[in-house]
Amino acid sequence: MFALDGHRFRWVFLTANTGPRILGVLQGGNGGFPNCYRICRENLVDRIEAVLSKTKRSPYRSKIYPAMKHQKVALSALAAAAFFAVGQAQAQTKLVAWWDFEKVESDGVSLKSVIGGYAGQINDLAVLTAAGGGRPNGGKGFDVSIANKGYMLLEASGTDNPLNVAAADDNITITLWQKNNTNPNSSTFWAVADDAGRSTQAHLPWSDGTIYWDTGGCCGGDTRLNQAPGADHDYNAWHLYSFVKRGTTKEIWIDGKLLKTADGYKPHSVLNTKLFIGGENGGNPPDAV
Repeated sequence: MFALDGHRFRWVFLTANTGPRILGVLQGGNGGFPNCYRICRENLVDRIEAVLSKTKRSPYRSKIYPAMKHQKVALSALAAAAFFAVGQAQAQTKLVAWWDFEKVESDGVSLKSVIGGYAGQINDLAVLTAAGGGRPNGGKGFDVSIANKGYMLLEASGTDNPLNVAAADDNITITLWQKNNTNPNSSTFWAVADDAGRSTQAHLPWSDGTIYWDTGGCCGGDTRLNQAPGADHDYNAWHLYSFVKRGTTKEIWIDGKLLKTADGYKPHSVLNTKLFIGGENGGNPPDAV
């Protein structure tokens, strides 16, 4: 599932055991992704009960629920993906976009967000998994593994691009479920903007086992946050990854636990024109669902 201006909590990811899955993006003030869960649950109960990994039975509920508040929500999914947006001035949740990857439109290539109606197109060999192929106890996922190399591309500018809506006040969170087969040099998501060829992107991971999150360009101290998880982290298992930007501060979370945070980052672009889910600017998808 994939969501913007908040996270959709029926995420965007693919086949069982094959390919990346994006949970969502969150824009907003205090707390990024962890803060978004509570609001999403309170204001989007029906959607979120089905999305954010089954809520009460979710192994992540106890880690994420207590911290989530004051977030606008925008959702989407790759295996499950969402975008959240939260305004600094108002403590309310607004769902901007959400791809659950449950079905392809009648044209055979379009994946439309459940919220917002934003439509991306499947490219190359990427496919939706069978039911149960995406995230733990979830529905379908978006399979971009080696056997199904491809990606989803949304081309739009202004408010027709949900990433611009989610990043409007430089507070955004991107969350996703992903399960890797192998770890080649790849990107799980990538956005192109008029003022940045690499507006936002994540290596999850790069072939060195490190997670990299770039915003506003590459690859300096004011654009990149990176960290390798501990030796006990298994990329071949399902994990919930969240990328949070709150003004000049950036954070990477795994399964509701903070992996790395740092300050001093450039503002997020609001001039995005292309959003790739399951790959970089035209290629290099992860071997994952």
